Formats: sequence, C-alpha cells, structure tokens
Amino acid sequence: MNVEKYSKDRFADLGLNTPAGRRLAEELRVEVYNLIQPAVSTAFSDVIEQLRTQGHNLCDHSSAGNISFRDEAIKDQCGLRLGCEVVISAGYGHDSEVSQTIKDSVSQKLQKTWKLYIDAVHRFITLNTSVIVGVAAVVSFVPTLHKAGDATKTITSRLPLFWGLVLLLVCLLCLVIVRIWVQQFMDYEVMQPREDVDKYFQGRIHYSQSYRLSERSYRWQYYTVRGITIFAPLSFLAGLSLSLFFLYQNLQ
Repeated sequence: MNVEKYSKDRFADLGLNTPAGRRLAEELRVEVYNLIQPAVSTAFSDVIEQLRTQGHNLCDHSSAGNISFRDEAIKDQCGLRLGCEVVISAGYGHDSEVSQTIKDSVSQKLQKTWKLYIDAVHRFITLNTSVIVGVAAVVSFVPTLHKAGDATKTITSRLPLFWGLVLLLVCLLCLVIVRIWVQQFMDYEVMQPREDVDKYFQGRIHYSQSYRLSERSYRWQYYTVRGITIFAPLSFLAGLSLSLFFLYQNLQ
C-alpha cells in the first residue's frame, strides 16, 4: 500500500467535501479493506477450525463482505452462529458544527454574489428584448421612410432579418432558462468559512451547485449551465450583427 498517495497535503490540495477528495478517500477505503480482509479471514478461519474440534459442525454461509458460519448438525436447524463483518470507512470533509456567526457571514456574501449575478442576467434580458423590439419597430417604419404602402416591396435583406430575430429569440430563451436555474439553486448549502468555499470550487464559476450534490449530478448541471452561458452571448452577437446588417440595408 502506497501511503504517500494519501498524505495530508494531497487531501488538503483537493479541498474539503470535493468530488476529488471523496474519490481519493474511497480509494483509501478500498485499499485498507483489501489489506485487512485477508488477515481477518485467516484469523477467523483458525477460530472456526478450533470450534469444529469441539464438536460444532460449522458450515460456511458467507456473502460479499460478510464472513458467516452456522452449526448445521441437523438440517434446517442452526445452533451456534459466528460471523464477522469488516467495515472500513473513509472521508475528507467538514465534520464540525459551524457557528451561527460564520453561517450568517457566508449567507450574506452568497446573497450579494447572487444578487449581482441575477442583476446581470436581468440586464442582458432587457438588452436582448430591446434589440428585438427595436428591429420590429424599424420593420414597421421602413414603408414610411420610403413612402411606400407595401412593406414587402421596400424591405430588403429579409433573410438576415429572419435569422437575426431567430438568434435573438434563442438567446432570450437561454437567458430565461438560466434565470430559472439560478433561482432554483440560489442556496449553495455551503456553511463553511469563505476560504473553504473557494477551495471547493477551485476557481470554477459559482453557478448554482451544492457540495452535497452527487458528482454525476454536479457534472451534467455544471456543464449544461456553462454551455448555455457561452452559447447565449454568441447567439446574441450573431443575431445583433444580422440585425445591424438589415438596418444598414434598409435605412439608406
């Protein structure tokens, strides 16, 4: 067993209650179990053999992780029972009660962070909506500008207009999804000192995750939200560019 792999510095680098820390702790648990189990089995088998010399007809009823022997001198009846179960547990996390002062301090910091984040989402939604409304207003204004009653004859660059509006609407939909997602997970459920929170996220954006989530649940939610927040501004910029091209073509 390579104990250097499980040094205090290694665990500290991974941080408290992190998926990586839990994986390393689980590896330690498995290695210790595999190290101890053969020794326990050997010692237990010696005891069973000695009891058999004393008249007990002990038969093996062991299952995975559980050593069990029963005396079956008479079929379907059991006299002496002797079992052994080896349980190895390991973890690296925050396991002490946090004072209310620390909880309040962390809560206030998280509320401030989320307020800024939500305000940014709201401003982006407002900007996107304003662009859509502005383009729609220009479409209705073009016939008047060209002194023509039929808008279909005066409007040019209809394809950029169509795809520009589609991309702007897609961006707006993504922003609404992110806003709902943020509202669902505003509570980090992290009641630890700020340095522990920072170590847990390891420079990642604090979207909406709790360290109590399973690693699988965290992974797909993290990458989904990250993908949306990258795709939304790209969609907005593309839609804005097409809309500006449309305005250039129709306001000359």
